[in-house]
Amino acid sequence: MYRLKAYEIPELSRTARGTAIINLIQIEQGETINAVIPVEEFENDKYLFFVTRSGIVKKTPLEDYVNIRKGGLIRNQPT
Repeated sequence: MYRLKAYEIPELSRTARGTAIINLIQIEQGETINAVIPVEEFENDKYLFFVTRSGIVKKTPLEDYVNIRKGGLIRNQPT
């Protein structure tokens, strides 16, 4: 999980080709971006719901993602 505030994204001209998101965040070698989820407010009664290909389901409160470091947030799966 990585967090990037809108004002940290460089503003380009209207005809510019843009910047790849992997150049804006510090992802590890071999990691890929599967989804980008815009969040305006971290409310207490909102959740993120994740499902893997193997059927593992995880529901976490959105407030758990308020304080994410620049290097991202990695949570280990329970065994």
